[in-house]
Amino acid sequence: HTRTMREFFDTIDVDLSGARTLFELLDVDGSGRLDTTEMIHGFLKLRGPAKALEISMLVRWVHDLQEQVKVFQAKVDDKMTEIHDSQLSMEKRQIALPQLFAEAEGFGN
Repeated sequence: HTRTMREFFDTIDVDLSGARTLFELLDVDGSGRLDTTEMIHGFLKLRGPAKALEISMLVRWVHDLQEQVKVFQAKVDDKMTEIHDSQLSMEKRQIALPQLFAEAEGFGN
């Protein structure tokens, strides 16, 4: 941590331990780099007391959770479709089995 960084974080009233979170909040496109636009828009959103940072962290966290839920829901939907298709296949086989036995009995006569 350089002195300049410490002074900067003191100026914006952010503890250095929150530096990584701050970077992730500012890196809106998830590129791992900050461009000027991301920094300016991000800092404008985070003006004010630390509460603004905390709220922004929560908003990001909720957004990430929503994305995870969407992925999970898609997986659940896929599995439910697989189960439904398997059940239909089993039902068709159960219907066909008596017919198969009847034909086998008739074939032996």
